[in-house]
Amino acid sequence: MDFIIRQVEEDDLKEVAELCVKDWKYAYKGFIDDEYLDNLDTNEKYERMKSNYKEGHFIVAESNGRIVGFCRYSDDYIDNPDDDEKDCELNVLYVNWEDRGNGIGSALVDFVKNYFRSIGRKKMLIWCFKENEKGRRFYEKMGGKIFGQKIVDKNGQKLEEVGFEYELL
Repeated sequence: MDFIIRQVEEDDLKEVAELCVKDWKYAYKGFIDDEYLDNLDTNEKYERMKSNYKEGHFIVAESNGRIVGFCRYSDDYIDNPDDDEKDCELNVLYVNWEDRGNGIGSALVDFVKNYFRSIGRKKMLIWCFKENEKGRRFYEKMGGKIFGQKIVDKNGQKLEEVGFEYELL
């Protein structure tokens, strides 16, 4: 599959929101409450995407005029101010389920890692639901090492996340 990676444009946001909601409903079925997944709203996600768009650090993978993946990242990670080694984060990464296995996720991660290297960052991290086995395997395959865990609240449901770190130097 041929695809390009580029900065997101405002006109992409509706399609990105649709991909995100579709991916959540597919990837997290079975460990995130069905009611929560059933009530995910593309329009609500679109409104949040508009503010993410304004913050920058938001890229998409496009194939034949269709968004097949996207990610957001930040170069000012501050979740743990006592750990100055982890200084950047891949906040979200989604690839359309039908398009997985075509190198899209790897290309997005590599793009972000190369950007962080270019601005002198040391360690990138990403969080993944512990029960998301496919996601965890992907992050490990991309060179991530588990460094910690935390609990997050999704609509009253407590879920465990695993943190992966990547050496960038």
